[in-house]
Amino acid sequence: MPVTLLRSYDVRAVIALALVCAACSAPTLNRPTGTRSVPNAEPVASSVEQPALAACAKRGSLAVQGMPADTSSSVALLKTQGHTLALVADADQRALATFDLEQARQVAVTPLGATPSQLLVLADGRVAVTLQDANRVALFEFTAIDQPLALRCSTPVPSEPFGLAETHDTLLVTSSWEHQLSALDLTSLSTRYRVSLEREPRAVLALGNRAFVSHVVGGRVSVVDLEGDLHQARRISLDVGGNFSTRKLTQGFALALGRLQGGTRLFAPGAAAFSGNPVISHGYGSFRVRAHLPLVNVIDPTGETSLTRFAHEGAAS
Repeated sequence: MPVTLLRSYDVRAVIALALVCAACSAPTLNRPTGTRSVPNAEPVASSVEQPALAACAKRGSLAVQGMPADTSSSVALLKTQGHTLALVADADQRALATFDLEQARQVAVTPLGATPSQLLVLADGRVAVTLQDANRVALFEFTAIDQPLALRCSTPVPSEPFGLAETHDTLLVTSSWEHQLSALDLTSLSTRYRVSLEREPRAVLALGNRAFVSHVVGGRVSVVDLEGDLHQARRISLDVGGNFSTRKLTQGFALALGRLQGGTRLFAPGAAAFSGNPVISHGYGSFRVRAHLPLVNVIDPTGETSLTRFAHEGAAS
């Protein structure tokens, strides 16, 4: 086999180039566990760590009524001064965008200096926003339809905050990276308590004295007691039977509440995952099984049980 020899100045050039490349692409080492870097942190991310009570309070006289919502979303509908508005958490622009639906146009933009995950219009008209890469929750207030929202206060929370829910005088916040549920006092954003959850929590929905939390992985919904001192978390399994094996519900980003004549139901959309061999021998030839099936799991919140038992191609029962 022929061997190519490098002259001495070729070797020096290669070494120099390697050192330059290493310097340009050197990874960040020893980042503390459970933290995320915050590039170009702007006003929201640099707010005081413990906001004063008066800072968080609603100050203006503009009446804002949010459309009924049991949990947060990236879009919220609200009414004020005879206008119906849509408030959008724009992750690409790191801002809140306000749209007047009657005029079918954008009327205001609120720069955040951080990436919003979800937002929730509170009962008193303030707007709570989770800021994913700043690890904060912020409270805003409308001062005029065509003006940016006014920042009232913000507070740090465990890494990667996502979902929000309001219950009485408490704001519930999920944090996906550190798998926590935080309960914040709505008057000051001070932390009342935190509950450790299983991996990748996302949506949170408050129902009476309990909170229901979806998870991206694990085929489960967590239930947390909001009253008392223990705040215990327990699991509702969302596993469903399949043609050939049990499927786990994954991609659990959302929860919805349905109030029906027969009682209250929770709806947990996701994908029923089959982790086995996707080609199953079935007599002569084979039967191809879809690895993921779109599925909405129906949950009885009173009994804390899943009512969806079986999933197969094209349907669930």
